[in-house]
Amino acid sequence: MWDIDSPPAADYPDKTLSCTLAELGEVQLVAVETADRHCFAAMIESHHPAGWRPAPGGLLRYWIVSSRHGRLGGLSFGAGGWQLRPRDAAIGWRCDARRAHIDKVLINRRFLILPSVRVGKLASQVLRLACERVAGDWALRYGVRPLLVYSFTGPGYTGLSYRAAGWRCCAERSSGRRSGVRRAESSDRRPTGRSRVDG
Repeated sequence: MWDIDSPPAADYPDKTLSCTLAELGEVQLVAVETADRHCFAAMIESHHPAGWRPAPGGLLRYWIVSSRHGRLGGLSFGAGGWQLRPRDAAIGWRCDARRAHIDKVLINRRFLILPSVRVGKLASQVLRLACERVAGDWALRYGVRPLLVYSFTGPGYTGLSYRAAGWRCCAERSSGRRSGVRRAESSDRRPTGRSRVDG
């Protein structure tokens, strides 16, 4: 099943905000409802460097919401790719183990804080919240409890927020991309790291 049926318009507004993490009030991840999928896709298309792309297979989307300032961005998780050398090496599994357990690995497909939102430590806080929540949500929707999530960082990004959230950095790919793995784990993208998901 594809993410949405047609490409979204790149018309989602930015939000100008500069404050401390405490001044946001409570920060939550709110599941994107079916009716809001086009709005979420428009936000990604408008502001994420890689834009929106259809996502086959399972997918969870979340708004990043401040109790005082509303929506600040979003992130999504999907089923992990069949084979990824840095991730597989970091996990330490062989082909037979990958075949048996690939359904327990997710990819953080997109992570976006709106460009004009300037809040120190917000990104790492959101990643921690996501890793506490995504395994349970995925299990409820798809009947499999993931153990690991990974992502990629693009050119010009260091993956600092992922590392601050406890993700481990995987080795560079031969293309110069680096992967991150967070256990329930990380184009010109670099795999950022891996992380264990809670649950």
